Amino acid sequence: MDKDKIEDFVMALYRCFCHGSRTGYAEVLDQLMQYRAIDAATVVKKAILRVLDESYHHGDNISVLMVMAIRKNKEWALVNGYRNPLVESIIQSGSMYLYECYTEEVDGLTDEWYTALLMNMVKMNAQVLASYDYIYRTIHFTSGVREDGYRRLDEDDYQELFLATQRYNRLIGMSKIIMRLNNIVNGNIE
Repeated sequence: MDKDKIEDFVMALYRCFCHGSRTGYAEVLDQLMQYRAIDAATVVKKAILRVLDESYHHGDNISVLMVMAIRKNKEWALVNGYRNPLVESIIQSGSMYLYECYTEEVDGLTDEWYTALLMNMVKMNAQVLASYDYIYRTIHFTSGVREDGYRRLDEDDYQELFLATQRYNRLIGMSKIIMRLNNIVNGNIE
């Protein structure tokens, strides 16, 4: 599948999610059935990440997309093992909801799979931490005029705050997933 076709499918899934159209989502998934599993899983991954990046929805709402995709075709969840595009959406988002959804929907995940995923997540977590910088109120947030007992934020400052919150939540989510994987790998299943 070429990049333009992938982007068309991603936008179709994104629009379906934004409009709350499960029927539309199911129709797009039906169309994806004619493509290779890796391509279909990549489309779903990119749609999940787009919804997380460009909207105020949480992983619990978005996990519906993953459940529908996995139930449509289990191979989409298994192609490439722990390097599966759906698993990558979990790693990149740090969403515990997506992690739990995936592990509940996919049967037969082995100890080796969990160990490989743990190692991959630890490496990704280190890369994410290295890529983030400090955010300072007087440099990155310059507004904050008091008016009628409220502090008003400029749109740019609001966007910066939104991004900082996303990054923070991503790190917390990744840490929780790493702790859960560590418990599974070490036999301390909750």
